[in-house]
Amino acid sequence: MLTLKAAEIMQEGYKKNPNLPITHALNKRGVQAFLLRDKTVVVAGTNQLSDWLRYNLRVATRPPRIRDLTTRKGASGAIWHGGFLSHAEVLYDWAAPLKPRRFIGHSLGAAAVQIVGASLNTPTIAFASPRTRKGKARFKGEGWVLNICRIDDTVCHVPPEVLGFRQVGSRYYLRPIKPNKGLDHNMGHYIRLLKNRDAAGNTPLQWPR
Repeated sequence: MLTLKAAEIMQEGYKKNPNLPITHALNKRGVQAFLLRDKTVVVAGTNQLSDWLRYNLRVATRPPRIRDLTTRKGASGAIWHGGFLSHAEVLYDWAAPLKPRRFIGHSLGAAAVQIVGASLNTPTIAFASPRTRKGKARFKGEGWVLNICRIDDTVCHVPPEVLGFRQVGSRYYLRPIKPNKGLDHNMGHYIRLLKNRDAAGNTPLQWPR
């Protein structure tokens, strides 16, 4: 699939475009996803406060912060950010029986599809991807996962590398001429840079290559 097309599908999902050929949908425990007729699973990012409390933030501290020290071991033995793994487990249980051909995710959804796509050996495009995996050892199936990040998107840099976290799979940075302060996180920001080959650099035009 063309990476720009994947980004546009993700954006249309947020817009709830009625013309999207959706055959199945998931809305469970804060996890929102849908399956298209061509067997593409699209996974939304954080779009409810409850999602942040359940999956992204440690709220026992003031101010709240990324749950950077909360990790869990997955079924494979790999160590993951605990909130992201919880989100991915809900997605996995729903998606695996549907036998998807590919995954697309954004933000919190990008975290989940990194884990699920690699676990199912399924082509995966993740936009605005946080770091999900703790540890340097390669996880089986990582070669199926493409992460597309803006260099100036804060979400792509958490949890911190100094704590041992990283994205799963390949990672490419989109580089605007003038990076902006703040998140620069929504899909519109990503689509604009994907259309600019100077900003997109060597980001793959399609995935798998």
